[in-house]
Amino acid sequence: MSIENYDDFYPDRGRSAEKQLNGICSSCPVKDDCLNHALSYEKYGYWGGTNAKQRDKMRKQLGIELLDIDYEFIMKYAEEKARIEEAIQANKMKRGPKGPRKKKEVCESDLLSQF
Repeated sequence: MSIENYDDFYPDRGRSAEKQLNGICSSCPVKDDCLNHALSYEKYGYWGGTNAKQRDKMRKQLGIELLDIDYEFIMKYAEEKARIEEAIQANKMKRGPKGPRKKKEVCESDLLSQF
């Protein structure tokens, strides 16, 4: 799905919106992952083919507690992680690519000393 369709997954109440979203979700390859995420973190919206009320019921049946996500914190964390990874990659490039290690030359005397 395009990010442009984000608002579609937070519809006003009504069966027609849910039917349309259910059609989209039914063929989605990450539907199960989406639902697993939503059971733990999403209070609102349509996720993994379920609405908020359906997920509340599932949480109660499965004993899952809804966890609060601080999206602002997560975005800052992701940006910092990306910055660190870029710095690591840049540092690796300064050293040059690693090639195969040179083999140690073996002397005849080294071979004879093993016997």
